[in-house]
Amino acid sequence: MSIKQTVQCWAGYFANRQAYQDLIEENPLLWALDDIDDSQPLNAFVASQGETWLDDDWFYAGFSDNSTPLAQRFSAFLGTDDIAQHTAALIESAAKQHGLTHINALILVAIDPKDNDRQIDSPQSVITDDFSLCYLGEFNISGNC
Repeated sequence: MSIKQTVQCWAGYFANRQAYQDLIEENPLLWALDDIDDSQPLNAFVASQGETWLDDDWFYAGFSDNSTPLAQRFSAFLGTDDIAQHTAALIESAAKQHGLTHINALILVAIDPKDNDRQIDSPQSVITDDFSLCYLGEFNISGNC
């Protein structure tokens, strides 16, 4: 089956897994009340992008701090081998253009193919003491699976 998907992509380097988890874990305050508090951001990543909500069916994030090629490290959500290789090459090229030399985390937010709706309206890079997360742009991912 042939698939096509457009994603917004961030790649970065985190000092450790905990810094990564702190960025993507759901905000516990969101579910603390009987009624969902729409003013609370879903997680720190969503807040860093100036949003409060993101449909996690369209959100893919991964952390891997080993030395295997990018496509192997993130194959769980980059897709099948052909797609993973193609996407990894695009991501690595864009990362180099942004000065990233070591990537241990990826975040992909898929754009709804039905209406081309972007969940992150103004994507941006984020740099803190614990991590550097660079917005690389939108990528069209296609291949056979």
